[in-house]
This record gives sequence, C-alpha cells and structure tokens, in this order.
Amino acid sequence: MRQRSNRVWRHGRHVRVRLDDRRLSGVRVAGHDDHPLSQYTCPPLTTVAQDVERLATVSLERLMQSISEGANVDESHRLEAKLIMRASA
Repeated sequence: MRQRSNRVWRHGRHVRVRLDDRRLSGVRVAGHDDHPLSQYTCPPLTTVAQDVERLATVSLERLMQSISEGANVDESHRLEAKLIMRASA
C-alpha cells in the first residue's frame, strides 16, 4: 500500500494538477482536530475542531468509573465539535 501511495504522490507532483480542473470539481477533503497547519495547506483544509481537553477529561472519568465499578461503562457520550469550513470542502 505504501508503494502505491508514493507512486500516486509522485504522479500528482509531476502532473501538478490544478485545483480548478473541472475533473476534480467534485472532490472534497476534510480533516479532524483542526491542526494549526490546516489553514496553510493548498487549498486550506476544512476540519472539525474538537475540545481535546474535554475529551481527555471525559475519557479519564469514564475509565476511573469503569475501574471503580469493576465493569465496562457501556454508554455513549457525545461531545460538541465545531466545523471549520475552508476551501477544501
């Protein structure tokens, strides 16, 4: 798989596909965790920002509850996320 992805990367680099190419107009890309460099990619990467500190807190609380109760905590917990729209989507 790695060889294939390297070939694709090299091909894209040599072809220098233009972003306004009509054949690629339906391609949309999004990332996660709103990495600080996401805004500097070309095109700027649409991403989902998550509250990593809250995620860590909730995860640790659930782990500690699971350990203290001696059983798996089998419930969902949804955390809010924020969509950061940029040019890639």
